[in-house]
Amino acid sequence: MSAARTALFAAPVFLAACASLSGGGPTEYSARDYGLLSLGGTVDGPVGPAVEASWVWQGDSLGDLTGRVDCPAGTDPCDPRAEGEATVYTYVYRVTPGNDAINDDPFPRPEIVRRFDDVTVFATSFAPPGFTGIAGYSFGEAEAALGAGGGFRIERRPDDGGLTFRAEGGSEPWGTGETITFFYQSTQPPKGPAGGFLLEGGGYKASGVGPVPMD
Repeated sequence: MSAARTALFAAPVFLAACASLSGGGPTEYSARDYGLLSLGGTVDGPVGPAVEASWVWQGDSLGDLTGRVDCPAGTDPCDPRAEGEATVYTYVYRVTPGNDAINDDPFPRPEIVRRFDDVTVFATSFAPPGFTGIAGYSFGEAEAALGAGGGFRIERRPDDGGLTFRAEGGSEPWGTGETITFFYQSTQPPKGPAGGFLLEGGGYKASGVGPVPMD
């Protein structure tokens, strides 16, 4: 891809299954399977239909982050300017630790790409505006990386409203070369690529950029 564009993609709205944990702790959400979503077209931003970036730690790359946003099923092309206020957009992030493809401008890929094994957390450091309570990941990709029974617990943190996807179950650590797709849904269209994404585990805490909803 040429430069750093925003992409949108939205899916049908489901009823959120969530429960507040005791003691004023995080709110936990029932994960949805990305593989079962029915989605429409992707919004084509100023640099293309996806934002290609790196997970960066101390100037080195710890992997690849590709983000996009889609409209609901039946909407293609997807143009936020033509969509109504009831439109739900699906924000999708493909995460691959330890491998890093060429990035869009203005996100240069670091010269050094490190292996990144034992990844335990993918998270946003911001509260997604317009969050509908629907979030999830590819169940198939998660089991391929973590082993049978592996998945992610999804929580909204009480301190900053950010979303945390925490690996649990399975028999293997998530690591280098294993792609897992995450998503959440919002009633807000994207405002463009921005920071605020975190990938943690094995003593590392890498940061990344991707499409985020408008405030």
